[in-house]
This record gives sequence, structure tokens and C-alpha cells, in this order.
Amino acid sequence: SNTFLAMVYTIDSINEQNLLPGIRLGYIICSTCASASKAIQATLGFLSKNGTLPISCSYEDYLPMVKAVIGAGYSEESIAVANILSRFLMPQVSYASSAPDLSDKLRYPSFFRTVPSDVYQTEALAQLFSSLNWNWVGIISSDDSYGVSALRSFLSNAENVDICVEYQLTISSFVGTPNSNLEITKAVQTIKSSTAEVIVVFMKAELVIQLLTEVINQNISKTWIASDAWSTATIVAQINDFYKVGNIFGFSFKNGIIDGFEDYLRNLTPGPNAVNAFIEEYKRKVCKIKNPLEANDDFLVENLDHGGTYSTYLAVKAIAEALQSLLKCNGTVCNQSLNFPPWKVNKFFTKYTFIHCELMHIFEQCSEPCKAGTVKNISKISCCFTCVPCPAGYFSDSDDMQKCTPCQSYQWSEIGSAFCLNKTIEYLHWEDGFSIVLLSFTALGFLSLLFTTVVFTLHFKTPAVKVAGGDMSYIIVISLMLSFGSVFCFFGNPSYYSCSIQQPLYGISFALCVSCILVKSLRIFLAFRWKFENGKKLFKPYFIITFFTGLQGLLCCMWLTMKSPSVQMQYFETSILIQCDHGSSEAFGIMLGYIGFLALICFLLAYKSRKLPRRYKESSFITFSMLVYLFVWVSFIPIYIKNVGVYQPAIQVAAILASNYAVTCCHLMPKCYIILFKNDCNNPESYIKSIRDSIRLHGTKLSSGGHNQSFPIKKKKLRTLH
Repeated sequence: SNTFLAMVYTIDSINEQNLLPGIRLGYIICSTCASASKAIQATLGFLSKNGTLPISCSYEDYLPMVKAVIGAGYSEESIAVANILSRFLMPQVSYASSAPDLSDKLRYPSFFRTVPSDVYQTEALAQLFSSLNWNWVGIISSDDSYGVSALRSFLSNAENVDICVEYQLTISSFVGTPNSNLEITKAVQTIKSSTAEVIVVFMKAELVIQLLTEVINQNISKTWIASDAWSTATIVAQINDFYKVGNIFGFSFKNGIIDGFEDYLRNLTPGPNAVNAFIEEYKRKVCKIKNPLEANDDFLVENLDHGGTYSTYLAVKAIAEALQSLLKCNGTVCNQSLNFPPWKVNKFFTKYTFIHCELMHIFEQCSEPCKAGTVKNISKISCCFTCVPCPAGYFSDSDDMQKCTPCQSYQWSEIGSAFCLNKTIEYLHWEDGFSIVLLSFTALGFLSLLFTTVVFTLHFKTPAVKVAGGDMSYIIVISLMLSFGSVFCFFGNPSYYSCSIQQPLYGISFALCVSCILVKSLRIFLAFRWKFENGKKLFKPYFIITFFTGLQGLLCCMWLTMKSPSVQMQYFETSILIQCDHGSSEAFGIMLGYIGFLALICFLLAYKSRKLPRRYKESSFITFSMLVYLFVWVSFIPIYIKNVGVYQPAIQVAAILASNYAVTCCHLMPKCYIILFKNDCNNPESYIKSIRDSIRLHGTKLSSGGHNQSFPIKKKKLRTLH
């Protein structure tokens, strides 16, 4: 507990300061569990010697091991203990008991305290009510010594300043018993039906928690006056929806700062060769909620209830200084024997005055109001509060809020914000600089395909067009146009339709393009590597194109049916990234891998046919275009995976454009060049002559089935081949 730690720290500090040279103060700590009977049991243990307590008419020369007692906290316990210790005149110093009865020196001659009597507190309460014109109040108190004496004192002072009491309610001090539960339920009903807006509560914190919890459940809001017993108790302030109870005015003892105490809490250890059950228990509990490796932390500093710590510090200091006077200690030695009865310490307490009583000053507010963007944080030392900025992602839009409100998922806020801002929606915009460059290349690709279509149509019967594939050239142009068209689905705000179309459109269209190139590769391979008549049986161009393109279409249909692409929203601190989710990364990979497989076959067939007549370069163009495609898409995969962000779609667009331009520049543009600038070579006679001359010049031999044969050049054969 807070008072235990303060007492241990103060005793250790006194021992280190050598206030009592040659003497070290020891201590025994017993928890009373808020029970007078437990307190009595502990007290008898302090007084006993060797486990027994002798009965005697006089204890003037009785020498127990314990010379002074600090405590207890609650007045009811202190009264029970004082009744015993007064018989032995053993000094008892309480750090929190404020019942007026304990001021009776005839009954409790050896009782002292470092807090004022409730007489002063109740007088201050009456002054407060009078100053604020609160003349109609209710009172709730416990049935123990503290509650009874505080109630009696307040009623006496209230009558003097004409304060009217609407009701007086008494609650059993035994927390959680059927009697106290029933009494609290009845008390809350009385509060709910009463007209008094101000309620004074003289009870310990545990009972107040039970009372206010029921008040919150009944949706009651009043002005509460907290006595010293619970005004600084953090366990009360931690009640769920605590702010709903209304306003609270608290009275507390004058507090202070204990030098070095917070550092002690941060570095809490039992000490060398020492055992401390309280510290060990704390370490076990804190390890459940914090990293066990963080031995030095602010957990206790931030969470410990500091009420009563300073008054405990004063109590220990008072006992130590009384012993210093009794034992006539100087800076080096104490000159008196340690075998003295406890009553001899008492006379040295009379010279101490711990707290001065002054005229109460009433302020409108003990802390400045917390503006929007901040919330109240209860102070460790007093009833006042500090204003704490709301963390990032939270806000408070009015003054004196108890909790920060989280922003919506589509909003964000900075630290200390009074409102939330909508997150920026990010996707690949049409007007983005990178998008404009990619779209410009796309438009240029479309224009080049349109230009090629016009040139091929005007020169359809020329050898250059026939070599390019004739009707198949138009299929390649159309497939490339569709592939260029798929690019537009990657820009702008993604939708279900754009996400569903972009990948299948590119996958099917480019598979169609590569299937046409595969036909050209296969035709060259069969013509120059086999006997043409044997190869002609296997060569079915449109079946090949339909089969391989249809297989890609089937894969894409299965993809869209089983795990269709969708719009994905990724939430970041200040932005929302909207992109297309492929639905299935495996399907996306299979689609690209299938095209790569076709491209690899084209490459291998064309590479096998590379030793052709010099003027016949079709296989070289196929080899180069497929090599470019394979290089682009092998490089694409790691770059695409690594760059997760708004420009990820642009990476695939760049890969698509590179692939399209590779086919356009290697398959279509060379033919346009021959048609437009080599017209003298673009006729059947010149074309046949150039091939014959090249074959004759290089003595080309073409293998068939493992045998070398001369390639017969016939006009009919050339038409069929090309």
C-alpha cells in the first residue's frame, strides 16, 4: 500500500542519514484489512514478549521490543488500538484518523496524529456551504466511529450557519454484507426522490465505490462533498463512467512532496540479503501487465494513491526525532541506553505541531478548465486535476471532458485535437505525373497500331504483309489494342468492375497475341527443320490460336467465379489506400505464368530456327520480342511485391506497356518500314530472288529428320511457307 511504502522509505532514509548514530530503526508491518479486530490482534503482538503479554497493575517498567506504533488509517481501528496502547502509554501516531474523539487526552493520552481533527473539516464544510448559499443538503455517513463523530460535528456546525438537512442516512461500515447492500439501495432511492442537490458523504472509499456505482446505474447526477476519507482515493476515480455522478468537491489534508520517494518507487527492490513480501507481491503482479525485464518503471509512480504518504512520512520523522531527543544523540553517538519503556518517548511529542489551522479560502476552481482537445486527469496529490492532451486518433470537442472520443476508422487526428479530420483517399489518379507519362505511352501505342492497320490494309497483298502473317497480323493488332485498353482499368478510383476486368482483359488479350506469335514460330520451325509435307499435317494455325487463347480464358473464368477480385481499402494513420485485390494471388500468378510459358515456347522454337537466310529475320524478331517479355515479367514480380502502395498498379502498367511495345516494334514496325521505305524489295519477284541469292551465297543446308537436304526454292513453296 502507499502508506507502507512511504513508511519503509522514510525508515530506510533515516537509517542512511545516521540520524541515530549506532542505531538502526526496524519495523513490523501488519495489515488491518480495514478491521478493528485485526488491528487489536496486531497490537497485542506488538506488546507481547516471547509470545506472551503479562497482566500487571503497572507497566511503568515494561520493556516490549516495539517502542512506538504508526497507524491505523481508519478512525475506528485507531480508537480500538488506542484503548489498548493507552494502558501502556506506548506512543501511537496515526497518519489518517481524524475522528474528534481521538483528541480526548484523558481517554487516549498516548495518541498523536499528523492530520487535523474532523472538527476543523466539518467547520470548513459549513463555511463552504454558507459561502455558496447551499442551505438544503443531504448527509450519508457510515455507522463506525469516523462516520458517527463526523456527522455529529457537522450537524453542530451546520446549525450555526442555518443549513437545513433534508435527510441523514447511515450505512453499515462492513462492505459487501447484505445489510450494507440493502442500506445502499435504500439510500440511492432516497437520493433519487429527494430535492437536495448537495450531498455530504462521510464514509471510507470502499463504501463510496459501492454507493456511487449504484448512483451511476440509477442515472443520478448530484453535487457531492467528499470528506478526507475518500477525496483523494484513486480507486474511487477509477469507477466506470465516474463522470456521470456529477460534480465533486473534496476536502483533504495538506500534503507535500517526499524527496526521493518517486525514485525509490521506480527502483523498488528489497535490498541486499533482505526479504520483503510486499515488494515480491508487487513484482509478481506488475509482471503480468508489463514486461518483466523492465525492472525500473513509472508504474507505481503513476498508479499509486499518494493520499496519506506525506502524513506517514511526518509520523516516522516525528518518532525518529523523539528518539533522538530521548537518547541524546549527537552527530556521532547516542548517549542513552536502549532499554527504556515506551512511555518515555511521549513527552517529546508535545513540542511538535504538524498542521496549522487557518481561515479557509474558497476558490471558484482549483484547476483551469480543460479545453477542447484535452481531458481531465486526477492529480496524485490533491483533488485537483491536470489537463492531458488527447492522443493521436482521439479527440474531445468540449471543455472538461473525462474521456477522449476515438475517431472513426476513416478519420484521423493529431495529439490534442478537438476534432477529427477525414483521411486522405489515395489511389492512382488520372492526373498524377506518373499516370500521365504511362497514359501518353498508351496513347502512342494505340496510334502506332492504327497506323499499322492502315499501312497493312493498303498493302495487304504485298510480301511484307504476307510474311507478317496476313490475316493473323490483324489478330495481333486487335489483341494489342485490347492489351493497351486494359491499361485504363488501372487508373482512377477502383471499382468492382474495373478490378474484375483489368487482369482477365490483359491476360486473355496478350495470350491471344502470344498464341499468334507461337503459330508464326511453329510455322518457321516446321518449314525449315522438318520436311514441310510432314509438318503441314500438324500445322493448324487457327486451332492453335483458339486452343491456347481459350485455355487462358477458361483459367480467368474460373478465377472470377471462385475468388473474384475486389476493391481493397487499407487504413493508415492519415490516409486510406484504395486498390484492387486480386482475390487470389495464386490465380494471378498462374495467369502470368501461362503467358510466360507460351512466350518461352515461342522463344525456343524461334531460337532453334535462328540459322536462316540473312534476309529472313522473322525468327530473330520473335526471339528478341519474347526475350524482352520474359525479362520484363521476371523483373516485375519482385518489384511488384516490394512496392506496396499507391504506385503498385503503375508498375504492372509499365510492364504491360513494355510487353506491348516489344511485340509492336519487333513484329509490326519492321514490316511497315519495308512497305514504306523499301518498296523496291516489296514485290514477289524481288523477295524470291533475294532468298535464292542468300541461299546460294551461303550454301545453306537445312536438316530434315536428322538428314541434310538442299532446300528447293519454288514459287509455290514460298507462298505456302510465308
